[in-house]
Amino acid sequence: MKLNLPAFREAGRVLFKNGLITGSSGNLSIRLGPNLLITSHGSTLSDLSSCDLIEAPLFDAECPGASWELPVHRAIYTATPVLAVVHAHPPCAVALSMQKSGKHWQGITVTLDAGEGIMPGAMAGEIAGELKKHSIVMVRGHGTFITGKTLDEACRATIAYETECARICRLRHIKSAVVKE
Repeated sequence: MKLNLPAFREAGRVLFKNGLITGSSGNLSIRLGPNLLITSHGSTLSDLSSCDLIEAPLFDAECPGASWELPVHRAIYTATPVLAVVHAHPPCAVALSMQKSGKHWQGITVTLDAGEGIMPGAMAGEIAGELKKHSIVMVRGHGTFITGKTLDEACRATIAYETECARICRLRHIKSAVVKE
C-alpha cells in the first residue's frame, strides 16, 4: 500500500489544485489484482496519508471506512479492464450536466440522471456499463467517473474534460451577454 501512496498523493493534489475537488469530496482507486486500493470515506485527497488508503476485494464484502463510492469502483473494475478510477466534482462539467442529461458530448462522455436524490454508490451498474463504451461518465449534478491506466492518466483526462467544459461555459456566457446588448 505504501508503494502506491505517492501516486495517490499526487493525484489528490493535482485534482485539488485544479479545483476539481473540495474538502473531502471525490475519491481515487487503483486495481490490485483481485483487490482494489481506494481512498477512505471522508479523506482529504489533497493531503492523503497511508491511513487514507483501504484495500478491498473486488467483489462484495464489508469494507469499513472505504469511500461510499466503493460499489461504483468495484463495478467499473469488474466490467472493464481499467486500472485506475478518478471520481471528481468538476464545477463547469457539473453545471453543464444539468443542461445535457442523457446527451453524448463529443462521443466520449454520457450523462446519467440519478434523479433528485444522488446516493453515494448508486448507479454502479449503469456507470460501469457506460464506461465500456465511453471514456467519461458524468452523473448529472454530481460528478465524473473517469478511468485510465494510471491515476495520473485519469487525472489528466479529468482536467482536460473540465477545461473543455469551462470553455463551453465561457462561450455561452459571452453569447448571452451579446444577446442582452
